[in-house]
Amino acid sequence: MIERALMLFNLIISEIKKAGGTMNVESHSTLAIFNGEKFILSMREKQSRIKKPEQKYSWTEYDYVASGVLFFKIGENSWNSKEWSDTAYTVIEDKIEDIISYIKLGALKIKEERRLEGLRR
Repeated sequence: MIERALMLFNLIISEIKKAGGTMNVESHSTLAIFNGEKFILSMREKQSRIKKPEQKYSWTEYDYVASGVLFFKIGENSWNSKEWSDTAYTVIEDKIEDIISYIKLGALKIKEERRLEGLRR
């Protein structure tokens, strides 16, 4: 799964650059920068939690097993982030165009919010 995740992240980086964006790494974060706005990017694999039989301590009660399902996330916090994942019918590779569009529109939205905030002051 690591090879696929790296290939996918590389594909997303290439598409961001084709769209006119840049990439940066800052203190444990990978950033896409588009139109001057920064977006934190991350990827993870879903894990399945499997209960072990008769464990003495609660912290050893479960095994975590890789599921083969990837999640790609833009944003840091749950209230202002967007996530794409593999499904039974599609994979993230099929959603690259949607990811790039989200970044482009997000940058425009942030710029407009800042402009309106400046008008209010």
